[in-house]
Amino acid sequence: MHKILSLLLSSFIVLSANAQVKDSTNYYIYKDVQEQLKPGKKALNFNYINDKGEYVTLQSFKGKVVFIDFWASYCSYCVSQIPEITKLQKKYPQIAVVRISVDEKEAAWKGASSRHKLDGYNLWAKGMSYPADKYTLDLFYFDANKKNNTPASFELSNPIPGYVLIDQKGNIVENLAPEPGTEDLDKLILQLLD
Repeated sequence: MHKILSLLLSSFIVLSANAQVKDSTNYYIYKDVQEQLKPGKKALNFNYINDKGEYVTLQSFKGKVVFIDFWASYCSYCVSQIPEITKLQKKYPQIAVVRISVDEKEAAWKGASSRHKLDGYNLWAKGMSYPADKYTLDLFYFDANKKNNTPASFELSNPIPGYVLIDQKGNIVENLAPEPGTEDLDKLILQLLD
């Protein structure tokens, strides 16, 4: 009986140690990416296809304020924000409002784009590809059992919708920018347009 308990305890210790290595790795991946996306840093360039089959890059918008909306057809909250994104396009026609779908399938992106009558810059990232995976990277912190001092777990995720605001020089103003339709976003845009 003691041997079985000893074996179980050693298995738990090994698993706990492995969890800490993974957790620590995920945490440092997150921190490294967030360092790249701080305000004032050069925005990561994208090269995604539009609904006409042409590739569009961030450099296409040189000299303009750029607001990026990372979304997907399967994300109900993303879809609920479509009217707000459309209002933003109309309110600030001098900025580039760029919708980037992270749908895995082109048909899903095209179907949703048609169904919701999306216009303007509407791009497809072919899934969570670079740099969409970096711009939307977030870290959730779980502590499964604080009472028993079990290791905390760091879990990376790619939450959408994700909003990014970029200035006229191609620098990040805000990664994880305020939502469209909020005063906070309006203030940031107006400061850039002054």
